[in-house]
Amino acid sequence: MARDSTWFLIPLIAAFLVSIACFYGRENARSKTSPSFLLACGAVLLLLLYMILTVTGVVLPYAGIIYGVVGTVMLVIAVFLFRG
Repeated sequence: MARDSTWFLIPLIAAFLVSIACFYGRENARSKTSPSFLLACGAVLLLLLYMILTVTGVVLPYAGIIYGVVGTVMLVIAVFLFRG
């Protein structure tokens, strides 16, 4: 069941969007070593990994829960970066 739904990717996508907004809006895209840029790159890598695992058919049964938890943690970090 968790393998077929993609709702758990919403926090990960939101973390990516908030990180990008922080990187371009607040930091004026000045450094590629800033935490918000690295967080956005991490989110993209995780999304690509999920797509590759889905296409090859090796997604674990509860990978959705893992991606949801990681996405939520990244979203919380991104919101604190944006506020800070």
